[in-house]
Amino acid sequence: MAAAFEGSVTRWIHQLQAGDRAAAQELWNRYFQRLVGLARCKLQGAQRRAADEEDVVLRRLRELFPGSRAGPVPALG
Repeated sequence: MAAAFEGSVTRWIHQLQAGDRAAAQELWNRYFQRLVGLARCKLQGAQRRAADEEDVVLRRLRELFPGSRAGPVPALG
């Protein structure tokens, strides 16, 4: 049972709330490309400005990751 919990999103969120940057990296790895795809679908047909779908996702993830305003989101890319 412990092995199933090890890659748990819930666990990563709890670790992230405690300031664990490794948990932020795990969440980033798991969701960044999915969120970019979702943003791309939502922005489809919208007039392009200076920001693209990756910029939208980056802004939102920075709001979620504690301390991210003080530094970069972990391993951007």
